[in-house]
Amino acid sequence: MSFPHFWGFFHVRNPAWDCFLTLKINPRTLISIVIRTIIYDIIKDIFMAVPEHIRKVPRPRNTVVIDSGSNGAKRYAVHSRRASICKPGCNPRPVNGPVIGHIIDGKFVPRQSA
Repeated sequence: MSFPHFWGFFHVRNPAWDCFLTLKINPRTLISIVIRTIIYDIIKDIFMAVPEHIRKVPRPRNTVVIDSGSNGAKRYAVHSRRASICKPGCNPRPVNGPVIGHIIDGKFVPRQSA
């Protein structure tokens, strides 16, 4: 199998790249996909999710942890799930209820004593 002229940086045959030759995927396309995936994961870790060790703290059923964005002890509020809205032609959406407690120092603390 001969290499196309625009893939000139392949000096020797590399079996790991044979799948890209048979599928005719340009290595630049693959590199851009990998870079986009890495950037998405970094942004997700910084701006989106509540950390996993906070989500795994034992708490009552049908609750969700919300990051309030503050830097205090009550940063992670625990809301109850009140209901879900079902509209025709749309997927059901959950509705958060009131705050029932906070996660402080890795433990669920009910609101009465928080």
